[in-house]
Formats: sequence, C-alpha cells, structure tokens
Amino acid sequence: MDYTNLPKWNALHQMIPELPVEQANKPSSTPNSVVITRRSPQFRFNRSEKVWLNDPVISHFFNALSVFIPISERVVMEVARQEIDDINDPKLRYEVLALIRQEGAHARWHRHTNTILAKRYPAIRLFTFFQSKFMQLLKRLLPATSIPAAFEYFTGTLAATYTENRGLICGRKRNELIKFLDWHALEELEHQSVCLDLYRAKYPNHKLLLPILLVTLWMPLTLVAVFGTQLYFMLKDGLIWKAANLRLFAFWTMRITMELIRELPGYCRSGAAHWSNNKHATYQLAKCHFQEHS
Repeated sequence: MDYTNLPKWNALHQMIPELPVEQANKPSSTPNSVVITRRSPQFRFNRSEKVWLNDPVISHFFNALSVFIPISERVVMEVARQEIDDINDPKLRYEVLALIRQEGAHARWHRHTNTILAKRYPAIRLFTFFQSKFMQLLKRLLPATSIPAAFEYFTGTLAATYTENRGLICGRKRNELIKFLDWHALEELEHQSVCLDLYRAKYPNHKLLLPILLVTLWMPLTLVAVFGTQLYFMLKDGLIWKAANLRLFAFWTMRITMELIRELPGYCRSGAAHWSNNKHATYQLAKCHFQEHS
C-alpha cells in the first residue's frame, strides 16, 4: 500500500484492519516485523478471584497499576489525536492511530476492573480524582508529547517484566484477569516505541529533556502513586501486618525500581536501536502467552 496517499484522521481510523506495515522509514522505529494490531478480546470479570496471581502482594501491585491506567491512557489518546495530523511520516501516522485504538480498548477494560476494585477499596475514587487534576496541570506545563512518551516507558517496562517473569508471577493460576494482563502486556510491547517516536518527531532537538523528566518527575511520582496504592490495598486486607508480606513488598518495590532504571538508557536510544534482540524475544514470548487463551 502507498503510505504517502493515506487520508488524515477522520477517514484513516476506518482503515486500520487493512493497513499493512511496510518498509520502516524514519521517524518510526517500530520494526517491519511488528504489526500494531487492534484486537478485541472479551473478558468476564464477575467471578474473578481476589488473589488472582500467585501471591496477594503481587496481585495488589497490578491492581494498583490498574487504578491509574484509564486516565493515563486517556491523556495518551488526547495528545496523539492532537498531533496525528501534523505527522509527516505515513508509517508513524498509521502506528499512532493504531496506538489510539489499542489504548482505547485498554482504558475501557481497566475501567471495568476498577469498578470492581472500588467496591472493595472506595478510596481509589479519590486517588483517580487527584490524578485527573494533576495530569491536566502537567499538560499545561510540559511538552504535550513528553507525557505519552513517559507513560509508555513505564507500561512497556512493566509489560516486559511481567512477560519475562510470568511463571513466577502467575504460578498455576489461570483466570480472566491473567488473560486480560497477557493481552495488555502484548499490546504495550507492540507499541512500546510509538510515543517516543512521536515525541522525537515533535521535538527533534530536545534529546535530554525526556530523560531528565523521567528521572526527576515521572519516576518518583509514578512509584509513589502505585506503591502507595498497593500499600493501601494491603492495609485494607490486613496483609501489611505480616513480615513475609512486607519483605515481598520491599523486594518487589526494589525490583520494579531497578528494572525502570535499567531500561532508561535503552528507551532513550534513537531509531531502531530501541528494539534490541531481547525486546524482540520478549515480544514473541508475549504473543505466545496471549495465544494460549485462543
């Protein structure tokens, strides 16, 4: 297909299923072998177990992460829609549009899981209220495309950590929430470099700004919000009073923090170097995990 004649936003979204990914051209760094695909799995969360992973502490980490995803995904979509008609590279324009479609589905299903969580842990409504206000403030203060780039740094890193350690995290558990997590992890890995490409297309000379923002702003805020919410869940369930749970919480906090620090240089690389051989392998593994549910 000739990318150079693609229509703009209003008509392009109708063509998502038919668009192939062809020769990679800058500023897109997504490999030709990776097709950002809109999937439409269905989930039934009404019978979900409270401890749906191998351990209640880790279950609550992913519960806490879910609390903040819908608003974050909404901001990603808002910024992407604002920028898409200014993207000159047709391959990147297709990938941004595909990202919007994926993120919309992610946000919708996370709202379902958060509705269930809010019945057990009502304070999360307050958490998301403050998150919404804070995100709107940051949109006024920061370069807009730096926000999706920062968010996808976290989700891509966490998706890789989950995929590579799925056996330990899930154990023998198999349920709808794990199916949901496998799907979300796959698609986060699939579009892991798109928001970074969008940021670089908008601000080609601001190479140091994003790493600085990640280290000084986004990483501290995100870790405090997610781990603080995880502690709230543990407190409500009485898990916090057991030394073994606190040790696991401390270990998991350190593990996630170190993964984020380790991935930072790779995420900020330019061009196709962002997709290392390890990232390709992790993406293929995520596809296998998702296909288990087919």
